[in-house]
Amino acid sequence: MNRLPPEIILMIARVCKISSLATLCRCSKYFSDLSTPILYAKDIASTRPLSIAFALQLENEDVSVPILRKAKAANANLETQHSITLLDPTPRHYDIFFRGFKTFKYHRSTLLGIAISRGLDQTVNFLLDGGAHIDAIVDREINHLDVLGEPRLWTPLFIALTTRNRHVAMKLLDRGASLDALGSGLNALHIAAAANLPELIQRFSKEYPFDANIQDVNGDTALAYAIYSPYSDVALLSLLVRLGANVNFLIVYHGQHISPLSIACMSGRWDLAIELLHRGADATGCREVMVDGSGPGPLHPLRSACSRDIYHKAEVGTKRRTLIEALLNQGADPNRQGHTGEPLIVELVRKKLGTCLQYLLQDGRLYIEQTDAQGKTALAWALSTEHGAPDLGALLLKHRANVPSSSAQTILKFVHDIWNARMPMDIWNLLSHHKTLYLVE
Repeated sequence: MNRLPPEIILMIARVCKISSLATLCRCSKYFSDLSTPILYAKDIASTRPLSIAFALQLENEDVSVPILRKAKAANANLETQHSITLLDPTPRHYDIFFRGFKTFKYHRSTLLGIAISRGLDQTVNFLLDGGAHIDAIVDREINHLDVLGEPRLWTPLFIALTTRNRHVAMKLLDRGASLDALGSGLNALHIAAAANLPELIQRFSKEYPFDANIQDVNGDTALAYAIYSPYSDVALLSLLVRLGANVNFLIVYHGQHISPLSIACMSGRWDLAIELLHRGADATGCREVMVDGSGPGPLHPLRSACSRDIYHKAEVGTKRRTLIEALLNQGADPNRQGHTGEPLIVELVRKKLGTCLQYLLQDGRLYIEQTDAQGKTALAWALSTEHGAPDLGALLLKHRANVPSSSAQTILKFVHDIWNARMPMDIWNLLSHHKTLYLVE
């Protein structure tokens, strides 16, 4: 083939299909050098250019960028939106809202948005230098539940923020990227707070006037995003407060007005909760009521801090105890009941959260004889044969809890049945069905 005149090779290339031409290019470097422009021109003229999709699949940008450069030389419109699916078992970057996802689906997405999502920095630089539109809308759908509950119509800047790509975000800002996201009610401050990007937040505050308490379509503020995020820390929280974030700004959560302090307690972020208290957060939760006006909400800072194990199992450490003590010292009421009417002490016993119960009992302000809607005290629940917790029953008895009459009758009947049992198997059956009684010290 190397002996053929260039005119013959070009004639062959022009009449070949894309698949045949690609095969011939792989067979001979001489043929490839002459025919590659024709191959890319045919590919770009097709309805779904394979060269662009292949370039975005590659991890090696030393290969992908030259492919895109050749496609552009063949008059490819790199601003055209594509519908493409990318399988990536080991993504370079993790989206702040999706941790460990493996399948990307892009619908009507620009190459710039896809390249930023995949962390292809060289590709991003190539596209930006080529004049890519920095505010093109990226409609991205992922095979996981969207925490915002809606499709994402974002710009490249927001993709850079969610993947925590500081350098690309700075470049986009230098080129005048918009701070607003269409269709989701977000702005760049919310996402930068969730991604823990303090340098970008500081730049926003200097170059773009904004309200630190601005809300998204769901009513969440930048402070709420920071507390929800696993990336945030005390330094970020302090920065947002210095920029004007209101630590007592209520948002709506499951039909209840809830404070950032309660969010931090529910999320198990004891360090953030302690910092919020130091910054003046209301420990009482008196303003945290149901949206429909039915009364106090079921969640408030102290209840959220004590019942954290209901949502996720977590070890109780010194920070949690420090937080509970700080809440009590700043006026939190351990006897407050929510709209369900269940006292905190009963909830802790039913959920078998003994460590937090011990903290509250040692404080001395917890009323031990509170009853729930069924008229049962915490000790009655602890001695229950179905839901009982003998260790918590012993703890309550040590703090002088009164034994309910129904529990006393159960105990007397148990002792009577043991006394009258004639066979060892009868005794064993009684002990098996009443463990919460005979294990109490």
